[in-house]
Amino acid sequence: MKRELFRHTEKLYYFYECALLGSFQATSRKLGTTASTLSHAIKQLEKVMGSMLFIRSRKGLAMTQTGQELHTFCKKFFHELDDIYVSAAAKKKQPQRLRLGTFASIAIYFVPVLCRELNTDDSIVLSIKTNRSADILESLLNRDIHLALTVEICKHPDLISHQLYQDMYALYVSPDILPAMVSADWVQQQSLLFMPDASDHEGITLANHVHSWGCSFRSYFELDSLEVIAEFVRQGLGIGILPTHVASLYSNQLSAVMLPSVPAGFGEHRFFLSWRADLAFNHKIIKHVLRLMHKAAEGLSPQSKQLPMLR
Repeated sequence: MKRELFRHTEKLYYFYECALLGSFQATSRKLGTTASTLSHAIKQLEKVMGSMLFIRSRKGLAMTQTGQELHTFCKKFFHELDDIYVSAAAKKKQPQRLRLGTFASIAIYFVPVLCRELNTDDSIVLSIKTNRSADILESLLNRDIHLALTVEICKHPDLISHQLYQDMYALYVSPDILPAMVSADWVQQQSLLFMPDASDHEGITLANHVHSWGCSFRSYFELDSLEVIAEFVRQGLGIGILPTHVASLYSNQLSAVMLPSVPAGFGEHRFFLSWRADLAFNHKIIKHVLRLMHKAAEGLSPQSKQLPMLR
C-alpha cells in the first residue's frame, strides 16, 4: 500500500527550492507563487512525514536533520530526472543550451578550443557571456549561467571548482626601452598600466601590490583588458603589469623590466572552472567540457597539470 507521502510528491519541488534559497519570500519570487502557498505546502509535507523540515526564524529557513535527508534525496532525484529529460530531448534532436560565463581575457585562450569541439555536436548549443570574474561568479550563484571560467574563485559551499592553470604577473615595457635607460628618475616619468582590482590566490589585488612597492609613477592607467594593456605597452605608453603568458604571446614586441623594489614575478593567480553543486544539467556534458578546458590549459603551458577538484 502506498504511503500518504506518495500523494504529495508534487510538493517536493517547493521544498527543494525553499531549501536552496532559505526563504519563502525569495522562493515565491523565483517561482511566481505566494509565500503562503509555499508555507502551506511545506506544512502539509511536514504533517504527512510526522517531522519538521525547517526551523523558521527571522533569519529565514534552516533545515532540520529530516529536512537535510529529504534535501539530499531531492538533489539526486532531480538530477536523475534531468538526465532522463536530456536523454529524451536528445532523441528528439533538441539541443541543450550550455551557458558559459567568463572573463574576456580568459575567453581568448579557452573558448576557441571549446567551440571547435562543441560546434560539431548537434546536441549542445554553447552561449558565452563575458564580464569581470566577480560578476560572472555572481551570475553562477544566481543560476543565470551553468559554468564559470574565472580568475580565482569565491569559496562558496554551493560551488564545485576545478583549477585549470596558474600564472604570475611581471612588469613589461616596449622593446625600445633598453636596460641602461631604466632608473628611479625614468620610472617616475612613466605611466603604470594595470588592472587594479585583479587579485592573486591570496586575495591581494594588484593595487595592493603596487602600493607595497613604494614606487612613484607619473600617472596610472586603470584598464579592464589585458590585451589593451599589452597593446599600449607595445606602443610605448608606459610600464604594464601583465600575466607572463599574455606577455609571451607578444614575442619580441614586449620586454620584461626589473625595478629595484619589485619582485621578478609576483601575484600568483589561478584559473578555475566552476559550477553549482546542484547544477541541473547533464553531468556527462560538464565532465566533457572540463576535459576540453584541461586540453586548452595544456596548450598554454607544457608543464600544465590537472589538479584535484576543490569544494
